[in-house]
Amino acid sequence: MSGRRGAGGANGETGLPPEAFSGGGYMVAGRDRVRALVRELRQLGYYEFQIREIIQEIAGTADIDKLSSEAAQKVGARLAEQVAFARRCLNVQS
Repeated sequence: MSGRRGAGGANGETGLPPEAFSGGGYMVAGRDRVRALVRELRQLGYYEFQIREIIQEIAGTADIDKLSSEAAQKVGARLAEQVAFARRCLNVQS
């Protein structure tokens, strides 16, 4: 790994530079961010069908490879909100 830290993943490691997540990134970075957030939601206990429903609702497709840059940004923002919600719920239960 390059040693640079990005936003996403259980430990913050994505292998992408932080600027890839600043809104000025490229389409692949958006999709990679979505994939990292999907992995994190799985680790937090979400089922695949739940994650796919969230993506489908926002983008009209659950296929991450078919997301446009704009759709990937919207999906990434929504999944990040879901990750934050899940973390808050886990903290309350502790």
